[in-house]
Amino acid sequence: PKASNKANLAEAANRSKQAAIDRARELQNLPRKLRPRMVSAVVDVKTGKLYLGNSSFISDNINSVLLRQMPKVSLEQWAVANCAEFNAVNNALNAGARIHDLVVTTVRVSDLVLAPMCRNCVQSIKGVLLVVSG
Repeated sequence: PKASNKANLAEAANRSKQAAIDRARELQNLPRKLRPRMVSAVVDVKTGKLYLGNSSFISDNINSVLLRQMPKVSLEQWAVANCAEFNAVNNALNAGARIHDLVVTTVRVSDLVLAPMCRNCVQSIKGVLLVVSG
């Protein structure tokens, strides 16, 4: 069973990374002022479902798991709920996924480079299974 879990995790990590890069490529076609800075792709290892999220968007339906974990005051120069990781994980949780089953990859839209999490996201999405992009 352990070998298959590792294979599932590796497959989920690859899918998450490829989906984030593919979505970032699509978003590059938007006019610059409409283009989000970051995009995240989340794969649920239990179901295989894929969830996407962009930066520059704040949901009016933040999941209770994130509400409990997110910083009360932003640790960055932007709103806590503004990030791509936050939005992608929120979409997954609101669809019934569990945070410890999620694999997350974030890509900068401008150059398709994997982007590490900000301090807000480190705290907000604590408990995810794997963050491919650091």
